[in-house]
Amino acid sequence: MRRTVWLIALVLVMSVVPVVGVAAGSGFTDTDGSVFEADIDWLAAEGITKGCNPPNNDKFCPDGQVTRGQMAAFLVRALELSAASKDHFDDDTASIFEDDINRLAEAGITKGCNPPDNDMYCPNGQVTRGQMAAFLGRAYHLPSTTNHQFKDIATSIFEVDIDRLAAAGITKGCNPPANDMYCPNGVVTRGQMAAFLHRAASPVVVPPPGGDTTKPVIVLLGADVVLVLVGTPYVDRGAIATDNVDGDISGKIKTVSNVSTAAVGTYTVTYDVTDAAGNPANRVTRTVNVTDVPLPPDTTNPVISVIGGTRKTVAIGSTYTDRGATATDNVDGNISDLVVTVGLPISTATAGKFTVTYDVMDAAGNPADQQTRTVYVVPLEMAMQSDHFPTGYAGLGSLVNQLTVPSVDPAGIAYHGPSGHLFIVDSEINEPNLDEVWTDVGEKNVFEVSPDGSTLYGTYLLPGVTREQQEPTGIAYDAGDDVFYVTNDVTKKLYRYLFNGTGFTLDDSVSTSAAGFPNVEGVTVDASGNIYVMAEGKKTILVYTYDGGFTLDGTLDLAALNPSAPPPRTPEGIAFDAASGHLFVVSQFDVPNAIFEYTTAGVFVGMISIKGFSPKPAFGTPQHDLTAPEAPQGIAFGPGSSPAFYLADGGVDNGTGAVDTPTDERDGVIYEGQLP
Repeated sequence: MRRTVWLIALVLVMSVVPVVGVAAGSGFTDTDGSVFEADIDWLAAEGITKGCNPPNNDKFCPDGQVTRGQMAAFLVRALELSAASKDHFDDDTASIFEDDINRLAEAGITKGCNPPDNDMYCPNGQVTRGQMAAFLGRAYHLPSTTNHQFKDIATSIFEVDIDRLAAAGITKGCNPPANDMYCPNGVVTRGQMAAFLHRAASPVVVPPPGGDTTKPVIVLLGADVVLVLVGTPYVDRGAIATDNVDGDISGKIKTVSNVSTAAVGTYTVTYDVTDAAGNPANRVTRTVNVTDVPLPPDTTNPVISVIGGTRKTVAIGSTYTDRGATATDNVDGNISDLVVTVGLPISTATAGKFTVTYDVMDAAGNPADQQTRTVYVVPLEMAMQSDHFPTGYAGLGSLVNQLTVPSVDPAGIAYHGPSGHLFIVDSEINEPNLDEVWTDVGEKNVFEVSPDGSTLYGTYLLPGVTREQQEPTGIAYDAGDDVFYVTNDVTKKLYRYLFNGTGFTLDDSVSTSAAGFPNVEGVTVDASGNIYVMAEGKKTILVYTYDGGFTLDGTLDLAALNPSAPPPRTPEGIAFDAASGHLFVVSQFDVPNAIFEYTTAGVFVGMISIKGFSPKPAFGTPQHDLTAPEAPQGIAFGPGSSPAFYLADGGVDNGTGAVDTPTDERDGVIYEGQLP
């Protein structure tokens, strides 16, 4: 082994900070003046990189983004991994990194990118900073830590790996001078990769600039002012102390007390501590008042606060470290040390959903309201398939039944309370290349079916548009006004229809294109009658009200409202769930395809991966497996909890003239699904 793996305490400024003056020139023509030049020189000198433009290899491309294939090559050379005994993946045969990828898999550093099969590696996928932490954590066996430095990773699947990277001194943050963020979704460049590997493999230990000059911090357990009845025992709750370098130094606290409950008076308890570098903490003092006046009864419950959010996602095979909870009481003060936690440890051997509970009781016997944290264990490679895997992963849903309906391309779906039926709109049955199908269904594009799909109650044609314009993309029923709302992607309008049991009558319409949003897809209505329209291209929800006419009350830009959460790539259907009061958006092209949950104000809540989903194929590609949705387009909630929702799957696109078989023409289905 020509290199010994060491960890160095070097800081990350912006993305990363280079190690300087350690290697001769690399010979690359494009690294002069790069902030990472010294790191790249070291990488070349160690034989870890050959360049980026074979066969010449006179360039390194420091600003180029790192792919998973390149990542494999870097790590294999840095760690000198042995040759693999078999071919692990099916999609890397044509990759120049195939041997490196197999070695990485053999070493257990990667499993693949398409769980549960994991027969693919996705060598051309980009590596994010969160994924980088995971790769390095597993490659260098970084130890776990209880320190949590960054405020933007609490809901990241890579939180544990990022904390390990920071504790090892390999990164310090991405927003100097505060450096309280890591930017887990940022894409890693080749120059940054060089700096990461240089620090992880260098035998040089670099102390913090100027040494450790940060004071430790003392936190009281219990109240800072305590009232005690004369003649009764006083038991001090103590304190805890933490240091930025030494960690928990509570055992070094020096406590001085002059408390005597034999006489009425005011007494003090002081707490002092000094870290290994000689930095003294600010002294903390507790005041103890001894009184002969009977104490009033304490009937107020303490309050528990969960640290780090009530939803967490961790990877299969990783170590889950719970952040715990704090508790405060009006009389006893800080009683966090008395919190009772149930549900730990959590096994991450297999995927699952786990609950951690927190309880506490104050000295008077008042219990706090129990708090919980839900922990989802999911495949790590599920996140690595996409650089925008959700920061708030909500779990795995499931599709429990498939309903075959006469709709060729079911785009929208609505539950109609008065009849107890489903209404499905078809956005492609009018296509010129589907004349036979159009005739078979009586030239209709709305289908009324039973909730289990077994009975067709009626077929209807939406009035007010020609056949060429018959492309309804969403439908919703407003129980308050007893009307249907329908969106149309051709006319760029939102329509209001009356339904009399035998057909539809056009009541009103409004142009969404006039408001600057031409690509409208799904529509839904909440309990107050607010109408939400999903504008696909701009990833924006339009909010309308109706009172004798349409009024656009506002827009919810999902990307702008949620800068730290990923927007859906191609938002299609939208549904309001009365139980949670939230909006659920189904999206195509996300990997894995998923449902995004938002508040009615557009604030991201979480993302639900639906078991069985696969990405929508390219236009014109036949759908050969009808057991898994390929084009999720519409979503609606039923009247109860079983099923939780209905999903409209359009299957193969029929509007391209590339329909291969009659089976592909009629591949639209409706799924029943359950939320996690």
